[in-house]
Amino acid sequence: AAEKAKKEKRLLEAEAKAATAAQKADEEKKHLEAKAAAEKTKEKKRRLEAEAEAATRAKKVEEEKKYRESQAEAVAAAEKEKEEKRLLEAEAEAANKSKEGRNSKEG
Repeated sequence: AAEKAKKEKRLLEAEAKAATAAQKADEEKKHLEAKAAAEKTKEKKRRLEAEAEAATRAKKVEEEKKYRESQAEAVAAAEKEKEEKRLLEAEAEAANKSKEGRNSKEG
């Protein structure tokens, strides 16, 4: 009977150890799954932040491009205006010389 009690005790201890080991393994598994989920969330956040930064950079580049284009258009318009003014002044000067030439011939 004592031998049987010893065997039963060892069996119960082995079962308890196995149950403890299984519980520990289950807790470790849950911990690793939670860690993996956290990493996945972090990675997703990093990716979204990188995408947002890329979109912001692209928008900034586009705005700078539009600004440069508008500046170039403004410069071109100013140059055209200057050229038109110069042509008008040249025409007025030519008309004045022509008028002066006729006046001196008549006089």
